[in-house]
Amino acid sequence: MAGEDVEYPTEYMNTLANTKQTKWENDSTDGIKYLRDALADESSFGDVPALASYGRVFTEVRTIYLETMRGAKSDLDAVAQGIKTSAQQMANNDDAAGAAFLALWQRWENGPLDTTRHHEQAASTTGAQQAAADADAAEAAPEGAAPPEPAATDDAGANPDTRDEGAVPVEAAPGDSTGQPDAPLP
Repeated sequence: MAGEDVEYPTEYMNTLANTKQTKWENDSTDGIKYLRDALADESSFGDVPALASYGRVFTEVRTIYLETMRGAKSDLDAVAQGIKTSAQQMANNDDAAGAAFLALWQRWENGPLDTTRHHEQAASTTGAQQAAADADAAEAAPEGAAPPEPAATDDAGANPDTRDEGAVPVEAAPGDSTGQPDAPLP
């Protein structure tokens, strides 16, 4: 299944739901009308006790059947609506997934990527420029020569997002207001 296009039959589902719902609606409505409007009712069977009893049974059976048909109609309407809702949700999810993928693709296509933007921002600081110059000078120096002294820089050009990433926090020693330890750390 990997690599194959998967399509949901939303058009078919909607057609099926609409076609079947119409047929179910017509059939159940006709059945209900036929029994509800039937010429026979309890009084149609007369006063003879056996026939009157049959008339009561007929009336109750008709009521049970009519209510069952109303319930079936309601259930079938819910099925048709469920199919339509499912098809709509599939279409909406496909559209949302497609839009998300398009936004992701446009990020790569149109750029710049965050990687590039962050790299260029960090490489353009005064400190980064001086470090590059120092590295170039060290490469150009004859073998065995002492490395050049790094130029003094201030933190004004440093990237504020990464300036303190390597800093080790130091607590003030008792009685020391400078915040520096009394002895060098190992």
